[in-house]
Amino acid sequence: MSNLILYSKYAWRSIQRGGQRSFFAILCIAVGVAAIVALQNTGYAIQDTIAGDARTNAGADVVVSTVQRFFTKDDLAKFDTLKQQGTILDYTTRVSSTGLSVRKPDGTDSNAFGSFYLAFIIDPAKYPYYGNITFATPDNSALKSVLTQPGQIVLNSKMAKGIGAKVGDKIKAASYGGRQGELQVVGILSDKTSSPGTNGQADFTGYGYISPETATPFFTADQSLPDTVLVKTASTQFADNKARDAIRAASPTYEAQTSEERNTQLKQGIDGLRTLLSYVGLISLLIGSVGVVNTMLVVVGRRSTEIATIKALGMEGGQTVRVFVIESAILGVIGSIFGVVLGELLSLLMARVAQGLVNRSLDYQIYGLPIVLGLIVGVVTAIVFGLLPAYSASKIPPAQVLRQKTNSLPRISWWATLLIILVMTVVMGALCGVILDGNYLLGFITAFGTLVSCSLLVLIFSGILWLVGKLPLPFGLNYKMARRNLSRGRGKSATTMLVMAVGIFSVALVLILASSLKATVQSAIEQSFGYNAQITAKDDAQWRQIQATLDSKEVPGYQKNITLAQANVRLISAGGVDTNELRKRETAKKDENTKNGKSNMQSSQAEDALADIVGLPSDAVSRFYRLNSGRINGSDTEAMIDKSVQDFFGLKIGDKMVYRDLAANQEFELTIVGVYESKNAIIGALGSVTTSLPKAQSIPSHITALEVTFDRDKLDQSISYLKAQYPGLDITDLSYITNVVNQLIDNITAFPVLLALLCLIAGAVLIANNVALAVLERRTEMGVMKSIGADSNRVLAIINWETGIVGFLGGLIGFGLASFASSALVQQLGTPDNPAVLAISPFITLGMILLAVGLALAATVSSAWGAVHEKPLVVLRYE
Repeated sequence: MSNLILYSKYAWRSIQRGGQRSFFAILCIAVGVAAIVALQNTGYAIQDTIAGDARTNAGADVVVSTVQRFFTKDDLAKFDTLKQQGTILDYTTRVSSTGLSVRKPDGTDSNAFGSFYLAFIIDPAKYPYYGNITFATPDNSALKSVLTQPGQIVLNSKMAKGIGAKVGDKIKAASYGGRQGELQVVGILSDKTSSPGTNGQADFTGYGYISPETATPFFTADQSLPDTVLVKTASTQFADNKARDAIRAASPTYEAQTSEERNTQLKQGIDGLRTLLSYVGLISLLIGSVGVVNTMLVVVGRRSTEIATIKALGMEGGQTVRVFVIESAILGVIGSIFGVVLGELLSLLMARVAQGLVNRSLDYQIYGLPIVLGLIVGVVTAIVFGLLPAYSASKIPPAQVLRQKTNSLPRISWWATLLIILVMTVVMGALCGVILDGNYLLGFITAFGTLVSCSLLVLIFSGILWLVGKLPLPFGLNYKMARRNLSRGRGKSATTMLVMAVGIFSVALVLILASSLKATVQSAIEQSFGYNAQITAKDDAQWRQIQATLDSKEVPGYQKNITLAQANVRLISAGGVDTNELRKRETAKKDENTKNGKSNMQSSQAEDALADIVGLPSDAVSRFYRLNSGRINGSDTEAMIDKSVQDFFGLKIGDKMVYRDLAANQEFELTIVGVYESKNAIIGALGSVTTSLPKAQSIPSHITALEVTFDRDKLDQSISYLKAQYPGLDITDLSYITNVVNQLIDNITAFPVLLALLCLIAGAVLIANNVALAVLERRTEMGVMKSIGADSNRVLAIINWETGIVGFLGGLIGFGLASFASSALVQQLGTPDNPAVLAISPFITLGMILLAVGLALAATVSSAWGAVHEKPLVVLRYE
């Protein structure tokens, strides 16, 4: 114990004497620990928000949807039977597909999405069974006590802000079918209240709640069919599972999930995000660990005479190792404590930025596990990465050092070095496993993979720096001296360059992907749609009037239009097989795809065949679709299907599809004559089944829309003209799609950009640490330079050249790799008809390079300013 106290005092005194180098070593650890704590906190906050209490999140014990999209009266009768049998206690429904257009009082659009808001139809007396919907106004209210009469609506905060409404106001609203009416605002939800279910669109654009009685004047009976059934049981796992199984047995087209199953899925999705956050924290911590290694190596080298002296006085090699390990541990403890404090502060910023990613309000709170984990990981990492310098110190030969007065470290045998690195990697792998929620195999793979890849990259970067050192450029004497210094100290410079390249790569990749995705979506809209406005007619009579107005050429800027109709139907059978068997085929196909590692993304497109059909003129089909086989439908009894319907349901050309019209309750038959694929991977197909326009318009539940192309510069004038001719007309500028996508991309990318900046900040700290250590190692050289006439500015300029070159090369390589990776990823979004657009802005290019160089120079000036202004006499006397 007395030896331990002695070693600790000696180590603490050395840290105090270290001054700036000790500060930067502590800062390296602090930044890494702060990243881990902040990111872990953010992960837990997202998990608590999205997947907290299972029944509260679901609002019920069992949540039921259907691949046929809507529940009819016959469907709901099955739930009544289950209630009578006692399998379930009660149920209620929700309609999530109905929407209202609400403009500002002056008639202008109330948001960037065409003034459209989802209007959820719910029974306020029952909905939800669990949890409370929080109101901002009136305070401490329940939905059933606010939404009490027909003609009332409750708004969420985003919708209320968009239309400028408050409680008591009356607003004019119109459905997409053109029906209009007046609604009274009776409540505004808190901004912390999320939308029903997992409907991200509602959180993004805004939404409202209305009762079935309120919905009747705005929507037809088939438009108001529920898409979700919320079931209440005895609230036990046994009761939930029994109800789920009974509901699934009632129809294979029903998709029933218990609240616990639903929550498990949410947690699995969040686990992926939490793993990503953990990786970013590990990168920052590893960068900080490199700073600890560099610091301790320089410390051992600078104190070689001191170490030799105390060893000559009797200190053994093992004792020397313990002294420097304790010193590393103290640095780790101090850095970890500062890191935890910094991480908690950083969590506030991370939570605000992450809100855009999950479309939920995240509340800040202190989580104990990230704090404990940050402290343990920080200290252990500092100790582990201090092993190699400590072992180097134990091998310093006293006689040789005292005779030659050298600061160089003795050579260590390759097997000893390899063993220490192996121990460091194993310990870091174990720590990675802890951070990754006990996945130790992945932790070890990450640690060893990082070691190998970083070692190879450092070797490559060392070669690049060697070439730069041989490259004569006309930048003067300062540049020549900087080249020489880079050639001499390539190891640390290559490590710094690697860190900078990783940071710039991360930021640039996110920015390039975001801008490319925006440009690709814009191109897809322009090429695939070929129109820039959509008019939804309230009935076919109005559609014919609008078509006549367009044909008259009186509408300014009008060029052309396409008419399409969409109708809600119910698929009864296809190819002689009923929907239950089709559903089984789809499930088997999905299982086969999963087994073979293939995607099931097109399954949802196939399921649309069960719910609706689209009617198009024959000459317009080729604009949206590429014929895969067969031919384009030519009569009202023929149809084309998307290839996903063929793949998942096993249908073929010649098969007959039998549908039931939900409004008229009549059946009709269509023969498959062709199979198509969408021309664009982003826009997708208009529908999974396409028939003739007259056939779709003959179905009572159909909605007819005109897709119109106007001159870009006259678009606003054209829309105003038509609205004046047809008051209340539902006409939308389709640029709102671009606005939606752009805002969604901005919200999503803000968070990963912040994560990447964390790596860059850690890199900047490492650069500052390396510069401070380089200045310390070269104090004699700097003293000689200043004594023969070089002033402080010249010395600082030489160091700035060194780090500036490293920052420039690191930024250039990182940006180049990001451009290459972005090109490969973006191409996956394109098709032969609509190729993807790789958008690399000159501003992003220049900004990334300047960011890399700027961070390097800022770190250099902050760490070297004081050292380069020391008097040469003082330096030479004590060096």
